[in-house]
Amino acid sequence: MVSGHGVKGGRGRCYTLWRDFMACLETEGSISMKICRHQRDDYMECLHHVKLAKRLEAIRAQKAKLIAEGKWPPK
Repeated sequence: MVSGHGVKGGRGRCYTLWRDFMACLETEGSISMKICRHQRDDYMECLHHVKLAKRLEAIRAQKAKLIAEGKWPPK
């Protein structure tokens, strides 16, 4: 991943975010983790999809609620 090579060759899907995060760390120095938090969060989301999984779970829960109320599928 950090090398920039993807599984099937070419550039890895998160490499540009990793590169942006590393550039921020290099320019900001010792206080970089506070300043570079957004770049780190973007990189970690690209790797692990935690926010995406939470959003999908909320959508599934809302759909289940609508099904239970008899309001799904919408008409």
